[in-house]
Amino acid sequence: MADLHHQLFVVLAGELRGMSHSLELLGLHLCSDPAVVHAHMDLLQQIDHISQSQASIADIIAAEDPVSVCRKVSLDHLKRYAG
Repeated sequence: MADLHHQLFVVLAGELRGMSHSLELLGLHLCSDPAVVHAHMDLLQQIDHISQSQASIADIIAAEDPVSVCRKVSLDHLKRYAG
């Protein structure tokens, strides 16, 4: 049963990574327009932060040792769970 749960987590992590990649591509596309960058830099940075956060969460979800991975991610609010 534990293997089945881990397989599910790996699949879910893959979905998160796919969404993160799509979000990153969206941000890159929006950044290709100087007017959009000038008008919405804060929002574009938020898109980048969300994409990076999703990738970190995916790494944690798919890990054999999620606590160890929590210690390495840049999400400070998750590091507290790693001790």
